[in-house]
Order: sequence, then C-alpha cells, then structure tokens
Amino acid sequence: SAGRGVLVAGSVGPLGDLLAPFGSLSFDAAYAAFRPQMEGLAQGGADFFLIETMIDLREAKAAVLAAKDAAPDMAFVVSFTFDRNGRTVTGTPPEVAARWASLVGAAGVGANCGVGPEAYVDTVQRLFGNGDLPVFVYANAGLPGDAGYLSPDEYAQWGPRLAEGGATVLGGCCGTTPAHIAALRAAAGDLPAKRTRPVAGTPLASRSRLVIAGPGHNFCVIGERINVSRPSPLRDEVARGLWGALRSEARRQTEAGAHVLDVNVGLPTIDQSAAMAAAIAAVEQSSPLPIAIDSDSRPVLETGLAAVTGIPLINSFTAKEAVLRPGLELARRHGAAAVVLPIDEEGIPEDETRRVAVIRDILRIADDAGYPRSGLLIDGLALAVGANHLGPAVTLRTISFLRDEGIASLLGLSNISHGMPARPLLNRTYLAMAVAAGLSAAILNPLDGAMMEALSASELLA
Repeated sequence: SAGRGVLVAGSVGPLGDLLAPFGSLSFDAAYAAFRPQMEGLAQGGADFFLIETMIDLREAKAAVLAAKDAAPDMAFVVSFTFDRNGRTVTGTPPEVAARWASLVGAAGVGANCGVGPEAYVDTVQRLFGNGDLPVFVYANAGLPGDAGYLSPDEYAQWGPRLAEGGATVLGGCCGTTPAHIAALRAAAGDLPAKRTRPVAGTPLASRSRLVIAGPGHNFCVIGERINVSRPSPLRDEVARGLWGALRSEARRQTEAGAHVLDVNVGLPTIDQSAAMAAAIAAVEQSSPLPIAIDSDSRPVLETGLAAVTGIPLINSFTAKEAVLRPGLELARRHGAAAVVLPIDEEGIPEDETRRVAVIRDILRIADDAGYPRSGLLIDGLALAVGANHLGPAVTLRTISFLRDEGIASLLGLSNISHGMPARPLLNRTYLAMAVAAGLSAAILNPLDGAMMEALSASELLA
C-alpha cells in the first residue's frame, strides 16, 4: 500500500520465556512456538523473516530452524539486542552473533532495541568487521516511562555514524515515529553503503567466546580428554549417567589453555543422544569454551547441535559424497563448523597428489551444498609412523597445501605415535613440525605441560 517497491519484513520476536539454563523453556518447545508464526508470515506474503530483539543465541537458533522448515526458500535476517557493554543479557557479543549468522545462512545480521543509536555505533562496527553480511540497525528513541525521548533530528544525527560504521539498513525501534524515519532517511539515505567482505578463518564459538582457526590466526588447541573411548573414571561415570568427572575435565582443560573442548560420549551401552545433550549442558556450565561434538551418528549429532549454544565443531565427516553432502547440510542448518577427513570411496590417500585431489573434491562438494569454506577444518590425516615412515612427511605437505589455499587444517595428534615408544616425545616434536608447516588446530591433551610448552615455542619460532 506504500505505492512503491518496498520489502515487507515478517517480524518474529522473542517468546517471553528464556530457554534453559536461564529459564524453563526447552529448545523443542521454542521451535514449536516459532513454527506457526513463520508459516503464517510466509503465507501472508512477507518478503523475508526478521527474527529480532533476540537476547539468547539458542532461542535465535530455534527461530532460524523454524524459518528454514516453514519456508526453505525465504531469506531471513537475525537481529540481537545488545546492552551498552556490547553484549546481550545472556552474554553474547557482536562478534559471535555475526559469525554465527553468517554460518547459519542468514541474509543479514542486526542490532535493535535496548539502547539508543549512539550506543550502537561500536556494536555496528563490530558486526560489520566480523562477517560478510549486511548489517541492520534500528535503535530506540526512548521507552514508555522515560523522562524524555530523542526528537527526530536528535535521533537522525546518528545515521551517518552508523552508516560509516557499516550499517546497510537503518531504522527505528521503541519510541520512533514516521517522523524519525523520515529524518533518518534525509540524514543518511543517500550515503554509499560499505561493501561487505569475506572474513578469513573458521569460527568456533560458545555463547560468549569466539575462537578463530586458520591461516593467519592463533593456533587452536582442542582438548581431547572428554572421551569415553579409553578406560577412565570419566567413562565409568558417563556409563552411569553421572557428570562430575566430565565437569572436572572441562575445567582442568580450560585452565590448562585449551581453546575448544571435544566431547565424545560414544559408549555402545547407553543412549548416546541423551548422553550428548547432558554432556554438553555439563560442559557449558563448567567452561566458557566452544564445544566440538565428536560422533559419527546422525541422531547424536542432531541432538548435540540442538543442545549446544554458539558455533560448535562437528567432529567429523569423511569426504565420501554420500556422507559429506548431508553432513554439511546439517552443519549449515545449525550454523556449525565441520571437520572433514580427506578419505573418500577409495580409502585413505597415501600420497600427496591423491590427498590434494580429495581435498579439491571436498571443496567442490561444500560449494555445491552451499556450505561456506570458512566453516571447514580439513584433517591432514596423521597416520601412525610405525605403519608408514613416509606418512608424516605427506601429512606435513598436505598441511602446507591447505595453508596456501587459505583453508583451516587440523590433526588428531596422538595418531602419529600409535604403537611407538616415547609417544609424548614423538607427539610434541611432530606438533612443532606441523605448526611450522602451517597447521591451524590440533586435538591434543592440554594437560601435557611439555606439549603445551613445545606449542608455545613453535608458535614463537614458526
């Protein structure tokens, strides 16, 4: 009815109750509440979904999944409410919000409500600098009960600053009127939009902390100790549905310098899906670090992805197309990064030429599936030196190839010394060599002090 070509956003706000652990709402209940809203807006003719005023990253994910299922071809934008300290009330900074929105496939990311336009200048800059998406911003001019409101001119004077900071779409939230929007249009509507640009590195995030892995970024230590594959008190407790040892391991690895925590609860005698959800909750209560969900079971991965907050790492998929394509589609659905092993239908490639060919296939499949390369961590395949003495050199050359291509690389470090004496010495020596070759991340034991010292020295000297 405006009489010109405008887009209509289908507005979807928060549900009014917080998801666990802050409230009583379950993820499934949140999804079920969002789904009919999305269906109604799509049927009513909205041009895109505007998921707005979000304060909880996990609630935003429930809304995004509902949007994707209700209207798979309809674009969506996710906008968060940040406070004057630059975080949502549940602790998420703009950097995490922007990286997650990009990886989950949003058409834009934004900041709205909560504060006035002056407080969102820094937030907009941080959103713009940490993603490749258009940035929306629509701040408050005042709230009911406030002593005073910003006038249209007072509000609009911040428009150029917001546009210069990277905002592509400017608007107004609480306390704004058509006069505010008209003044904002007059003040900033003719300014050129800043061009978005790809942001390097593979993001991993908890609710509150962002870690970037890849060439040009700090080395990423993925703690390996929450793993039930070896006899341990942790395995015994997980088998009985107890989580004290797991919480302790999460805290110890965090204090030792890990950046991400791998979680493996793959005991054949338990409900692994339920165990993964409980384990993720226990880790998130004990550590601020991002989580790697370590399983090759689709149901376990789906449960873990629904349970986790942030940008998790899926560990892992092979390069077999029947495995990788649906795996990357699952990762894209939830906004997750993924470890991919260059092992295809022909098995483990023994030489560098074959590995490079398989890696190129991985990149092709990711491109075809609409999954960004920035979400990939490709395993260099550290094979036991006792079985093939030429294998370590092939792995190092593979790592260097990935570095040169700008792709993040990873190793399961302890594989190299399997069956050999002096394993700690071999592991830390090979880690130093791999860092020099360009390795981005490794799954290792951060409680190994000599290993962590070797890593620090390697980063300094590489």
